[in-house]
Amino acid sequence: QNSELAAAKETMLFNALIDALKVKKWPKNSVEFFYEAYEKSLTEEYEYYKYYYSYYGYTFPFTDVYDFIISVCDIEGATTAEQALQGYAERKVKEQLVVFLLADKLNIKVKRSEMDAQAQIFADMLTENDQSGKKYTSKDAYEQYGDILIECSATYNKVMKIVMEDTTFTQS
Repeated sequence: QNSELAAAKETMLFNALIDALKVKKWPKNSVEFFYEAYEKSLTEEYEYYKYYYSYYGYTFPFTDVYDFIISVCDIEGATTAEQALQGYAERKVKEQLVVFLLADKLNIKVKRSEMDAQAQIFADMLTENDQSGKKYTSKDAYEQYGDILIECSATYNKVMKIVMEDTTFTQS
């Protein structure tokens, strides 16, 4: 239970940091990257669930992929899939900006070995979710997620460990 509480506190703190960050100019390539990656991923997920539901004779609760995207992204005020994906992509970019800004302020650098350890965690998740029984390696994780996402994830872990030690939570 303590680990659940710690995770909840970390999520609250990280969300507060993201909400506090005001972006004056969005890094266009980064936003496009997340937009396209998430659109592709959600379209694949939609097709999978649509097949799964029909295979087992269930009624699929979404009229189309756009309806599904709006529901999954859950971006406040989004009425189109484009708005939902844009909001999601911008949030992902903000997450990266917060992580790397904090790392810079705290003078934190991630070693290749720490990135490799994070890649292995991702590889284990891929293996766990693969129905065919394929065993994924850290090399597969680098190919699937890319160096920047793995570096960001490893940096997040290192940054949040330090930030959490210096944060006091009070009930309001």
